[in-house]
Amino acid sequence: EPGSTIKPITAAAALAAGAVKPTTQFNTSPGWIPNGRWRTTDTHNYGVLDVTGIIRKSSNVGAAKLAALVPDREYYEFLRKFGYGSKTGSGFPGEAAGSLPPPDRWCGTCKQTMSYGYGLSASLFQMVQSYTAFANDGYVVPATMLKSHEVVTGQRVFSPQTAAAVRKMLEMAAGPGGTG
Repeated sequence: EPGSTIKPITAAAALAAGAVKPTTQFNTSPGWIPNGRWRTTDTHNYGVLDVTGIIRKSSNVGAAKLAALVPDREYYEFLRKFGYGSKTGSGFPGEAAGSLPPPDRWCGTCKQTMSYGYGLSASLFQMVQSYTAFANDGYVVPATMLKSHEVVTGQRVFSPQTAAAVRKMLEMAAGPGGTG
């Protein structure tokens, strides 16, 4: 399970869907929300966070609220575009596709837990490949272990503006007051 590394992708899904802007605010108090019989919790009660703050503080509650704004099929297809649920084609022996269940197989708590990195599985290679979209202005570049002089552009999964916004969020997560 990729855990919190999926949260920037959840934020990108909500941004790309036009459901939020980086400054859109969410109340994460009291630090938990219901998830069926269970709770989705944060390590602290962060109160009101904007989308950037959700990534900066790695809020599970905030990620769940972001994912709730994206239709199920759209969220699933967004994750698929990044390569989750499919082999990367790297040529690495024994590479696994991971697990990304389609929406018709989701239980009542699945999408919420997927939004912060549980209920799906991915290889390290898939996770690295998915982050190439943030570094390459919205293009997922195929991961490989082979040296090549060929320029590969990859597949556009979102706009350069979305990539820039999420890059800024990731910088904030790694900076003072962030959890990265």
